[in-house]
Amino acid sequence: MKKAIACLLALPLALAACGVQNVPAQTAQPTDTPVETPAPTTASTAPVEEPAASSEPAPESTPAQGEQMPAAPDQAAQESELASYTQTLGCFFDTPLQSTKELPQDYNLSFFLLYQTFESKGEGSTYTQNDNYFWEIPESDLLQTATIYLGLSDLSISDITEWPFGEPQNGICYYSQETSLPYGDITVTNVKIDTATSKAQVFAEAGDTQFEDSTRQSMALVYHFTCTAGPDGRTVYRLESIAAQ
Repeated sequence: MKKAIACLLALPLALAACGVQNVPAQTAQPTDTPVETPAPTTASTAPVEEPAASSEPAPESTPAQGEQMPAAPDQAAQESELASYTQTLGCFFDTPLQSTKELPQDYNLSFFLLYQTFESKGEGSTYTQNDNYFWEIPESDLLQTATIYLGLSDLSISDITEWPFGEPQNGICYYSQETSLPYGDITVTNVKIDTATSKAQVFAEAGDTQFEDSTRQSMALVYHFTCTAGPDGRTVYRLESIAAQ
């Protein structure tokens, strides 16, 4: 018995001397027992609560940086603009008329068309000056002004009998800024603009204080306009009639 035990103890040493290594024991294979999957947590299964609807209206969105909200019409500025325009218009037309078709086709009409055409387009337009320093304005531009500002869509240049800066030639009319406007004694007293109907009324006093011996008495006038959009998008006040009060 003792010999058998001694042989067993000497066996590893003999094997090592012969170059045989110990073979590690095989790892245990997984059993067929199913692995339990952990139950989902409450956070992953709980329904997401939606915020309660608020009775208060949502705040209005503001424009992004760099954008500008459209400006509301300024009634006071529009009334001031129309009053100033009527003050100038009164230099040309200061007598009652039921329609602009009653306007005399003379010096005042041609002067107004020249003045208003140049003022609406300005010196930055394509107009050029001749050797006499008169601005050369095409007849077609004057006819457009007559339609837009006076409603005279059927006016012909040849119908106008007087011109302040010479007769038109070859379709060109002449204008000078160096000449004063016709004398006018118009004082605007009130302006009413109805945005719903695009109609306007300007109340004014017309007199003649240029000469002390003038026999013309003061007269209360009401200028009636229609507010329209001009070719450049700006508001244009088209004269419809002039009434005496």
